[in-house]
Amino acid sequence: MGRKQKAPAKANNQTRVGHVSHSQVTINQSNFGGASLGDRYIEYMVDESKPPTAIRRRTVAARGGLGLLSGLAAMAVSVLGLVSDIRSVFSLDAKSWFAGVGIAVLALGVGALINLKFIRMLPLFLWGSMEEYVGYGRFASRTPENDVVQYYRVAKCAYPRCNGIVRVEGAPPLERSKHALVGVCSVGGKLHTYTVDANNIGYPREFDWSEPESKGE
Repeated sequence: MGRKQKAPAKANNQTRVGHVSHSQVTINQSNFGGASLGDRYIEYMVDESKPPTAIRRRTVAARGGLGLLSGLAAMAVSVLGLVSDIRSVFSLDAKSWFAGVGIAVLALGVGALINLKFIRMLPLFLWGSMEEYVGYGRFASRTPENDVVQYYRVAKCAYPRCNGIVRVEGAPPLERSKHALVGVCSVGGKLHTYTVDANNIGYPREFDWSEPESKGE
């Protein structure tokens, strides 16, 4: 689903987003001084340039539940589609049967993808997690009103003479066994990359961005 993290730190200034209050946090950076690059770190803070979005709990429950059911249904239909003998129950030939199965899987899969963000928010209520990554640099956490607020986390790049902004994204395929998320600089790109830990701290690190080899190769 998502990755458990600590909730955004509270600040003195409070911002109202609809009926949900959310702490306003500025993007700051540690004073690195003369430390080597390996000793430097960045802190992913709530991006104030993109106002947080309030989402009602019932919306998360409805759309997250719908997306989850759509995904499970798509998998179930896929399995049924592989059992060719079932088509005889519906008096369909093989071509019609597999065409119908393909359309059903596609429709259900699209339904799951459309609601993927809400599916990733469900652990906030199901397991009481403090913060979840919901994709495309966005995070979500619960509010005192038991609703959800969605926001972005960013940081300033720590590389010398670089004024880029580091944004969070999913780790490349070959790195997912060790890292769920990585930070990528808007200027340095894949040359300026960082880890993302549970405390929203990142250290400079190179990642393998190559595509995994297919089993046939």
